[in-house]
Amino acid sequence: MTCEGITSALISGLVVDRPVSSDAFDRNEDASDEDEVPSWLWRWGILISSTICIAINTYIFGTKVWQLAFAVVIAALVTLIALRSMGKTDYNPVSGMGKISQILFLLVRGRGEHRAVIDNLVAGAVAEAGATQAGDLMQDLKAGYLL
Repeated sequence: MTCEGITSALISGLVVDRPVSSDAFDRNEDASDEDEVPSWLWRWGILISSTICIAINTYIFGTKVWQLAFAVVIAALVTLIALRSMGKTDYNPVSGMGKISQILFLLVRGRGEHRAVIDNLVAGAVAEAGATQAGDLMQDLKAGYLL
């Protein structure tokens, strides 16, 4: 959540809220290009927020960079599952997504050291934070209504 807060604070000046006319919704038209988030913004946002997440967790917990990069990739995959569930059932299975990411991380990381427990918990926390933030955003945008 810390990484998400820092990233949103950094890019808050770049995003301008524009009201969308209700006529577009009545006519079932797609959003115009000026109403959509530019692809460069979300690509750079993912890159910057992932880098900040990896840097902060490496500094605080001492986890290796490749492990956190793998945790971010796992988080992206389990977030897709959580979003699908959120859209269909209006339930965000955050704890289940954290457990799945911990199992996948354990298979890659192994369990030979004492640090494996801390690294595994950090990987689960990164995945749960991603699923939580994506679910909250999906509820804010009422995307489940579209499904």
